[in-house]
Amino acid sequence: MGIMEHNSSYYIYFPSSESLKPLRVTKGNNRHRAIYDKVISNAAEFLPSLVDTKSLENMVPYEFRRGKIKGKYILRKERLIKEEEAEKILKEYEEHIKHIDELPMAGASISLNDYLRVVHIAYGAVYEEVKEMSPIKAYEYLAGFWHGGVFDIKDPDSVEEFNKWLSNTPAGSRAFEITGFRLDGISLVPPMLGSEHSSGEKYFVLFVGSFAYYEMYLAMLKALMQEKVPVIAPQLEEVLEYLTGESYFLVNRHGSEGISYRDIRPEYFAYIEWDPLEVVKPKAAFNKRE
Repeated sequence: MGIMEHNSSYYIYFPSSESLKPLRVTKGNNRHRAIYDKVISNAAEFLPSLVDTKSLENMVPYEFRRGKIKGKYILRKERLIKEEEAEKILKEYEEHIKHIDELPMAGASISLNDYLRVVHIAYGAVYEEVKEMSPIKAYEYLAGFWHGGVFDIKDPDSVEEFNKWLSNTPAGSRAFEITGFRLDGISLVPPMLGSEHSSGEKYFVLFVGSFAYYEMYLAMLKALMQEKVPVIAPQLEEVLEYLTGESYFLVNRHGSEGISYRDIRPEYFAYIEWDPLEVVKPKAAFNKRE
């Protein structure tokens, strides 16, 4: 049951019962069914227990509670990588960033063919079937029709034409999404130096939209670094935290990072970090009605 005070009246409602109708309580002598006396008296007796958080933790069913649990207790083991491997990748990336301005394409305007050659390196790290394809064929095969009109460029070796196209890329065209579905996949944004509307980014930027593509993202980044492509990966730490199982999933919440407590294996149930229960703080003690 619930009680709400409004304009000197109390409103009592019983969402768990179809037979008990809501009441409006004011000063007066209106009659009511005896069952309401019993329910409200029992609630008054129970009220002191509501401030005992420890007791409540044993009484409140799990489906009404929320919490969080680390991914290493719910993800498939084959998806996880060891912390040593994550640290190695992070160190390699830090070394890559330290020398990024020394790499061949850093700070340079590029053509469409330059961009597609870099995309092809990323593809080769995860798609065996496109390794023998030309860069443009591989791009057509995997990026689909999300290209923002890039194939309208007449001379794919022209830096000027590519940068003009960059300046006029339609909003929402997802022109740099190289694989995946909608905005969940992986995007590789080229250096935007020649774009009139750019922020002056000197490097390629690798983005990922969903944890479903994290392994693929990592493989592409490693291949690009190995081939000395000046690429930055703003989400790398987030990806590594997930793949080592150190990021949290929310228990009993909806969404891509939510999980029901029922889906957690019994041996890992103790690793749920439950949110503290919010308890009622009565203004005054309730007296049992005689």
